Amino acid sequence: MQPKDLGVGTRKDMVGEAYAGLKNCGPAPNCFCSTDSAEDDPEHHIPPWIWPKDMGKEAAFQQLEETFRAYKPGQGNIDGGGFQIVVSKPGYLYCQFESLKNGYIDDFEVAFVDGMGENMVQVRSSSRVGYLDYGVNAKRVNFLAKALREQGWTAEGVDLKAHVDYALQNQLQ
Repeated sequence: MQPKDLGVGTRKDMVGEAYAGLKNCGPAPNCFCSTDSAEDDPEHHIPPWIWPKDMGKEAAFQQLEETFRAYKPGQGNIDGGGFQIVVSKPGYLYCQFESLKNGYIDDFEVAFVDGMGENMVQVRSSSRVGYLDYGVNAKRVNFLAKALREQGWTAEGVDLKAHVDYALQNQLQ
């Protein structure tokens, strides 16, 4: 079932201070998120994506949605069951990606969060079930990040050298 705590909400950092952001990842090596800092959660952290300075917020969101809509399921042998955009509203996009063989659903969210910095988008890609993802979330994040970089965004993906535990547990090295 779809998690009930997706979307931008009030979250707490490691010391219990509240902030606005996307859901954190938890302990399993099957999720990446830009909400928590690299210091608080180095194994799951990826930097927020940044749209070009000469682009307004509405245009950036439109480009972001178009990039998701242009995603090709099956790339890198993932998401063969397709994907759907479940929620698209100003400042928030939520997609579900499905595996081909087992029908597992993964959640991918991007959100503009006030107060996090200019031109920044929070990113979260996570498996719903299981402990490992065998590299699926990293491939998906990297594919979309690359497509955005080609359009002038600063969009880092998942560097397996920086996410050693994820790479080892998911047998990617």
